[in-house]
Amino acid sequence: MRVYQAYHDKRAHMMEFIVKFRANAKRASIVQSRIKAVEKMDMEAPAKVEIDSVWRFSIPNPEPLGRPIIAIDDVTFDYKPEGKKDSEYLLQKANFGVDLDSRIGILGANGAGKSTLLNLITDKLSPISGTVSRNGRLRIGMFTQHSADKFDLHLSAVENMLNLFPNTADQVMRSFIGKFQIQGDEAIKPMLMLSGGQKPRIAFAAL
Repeated sequence: MRVYQAYHDKRAHMMEFIVKFRANAKRASIVQSRIKAVEKMDMEAPAKVEIDSVWRFSIPNPEPLGRPIIAIDDVTFDYKPEGKKDSEYLLQKANFGVDLDSRIGILGANGAGKSTLLNLITDKLSPISGTVSRNGRLRIGMFTQHSADKFDLHLSAVENMLNLFPNTADQVMRSFIGKFQIQGDEAIKPMLMLSGGQKPRIAFAAL
């Protein structure tokens, strides 16, 4: 962005000189030299940096649910438990609970089991022993840096969302996506043409 801004500022300065002295016979040669310089700059100009507009959103408060929302009791897990001692398992007798007021950060080195624990909570994995309990009315949504990878980028945002929610009317889906500032042609052109900031919005809408 700095490179483009430097080009833009230098070009604007040179154009100001050209406009100011274009009719000045004494400076005609200098003006022509500046014009040629501007033309050369334009041919070698860096690509303009497009900045997505600020997107502001709010998450509605959930309906009250009874405790516990999620309960992890003595959960043990490993991807290849055969031949291992219990003390060598990736997760060993993990215990904690999640309530509506919980705000939790999971920290650890690569391979420590952070994603594994989340996959156990979301029922993508099953523990070797112990239990993962979830409130029957609980809905879990996950948003990650790879959330947009699940879409077919040759389809539009509307088409991808209709594949996920096939009982939704086309116009209703367009209006819904519009709340995430994906509107007009942006909603119906292939997602591979959307910016890096727009694709995650669709992933967020899919939650």
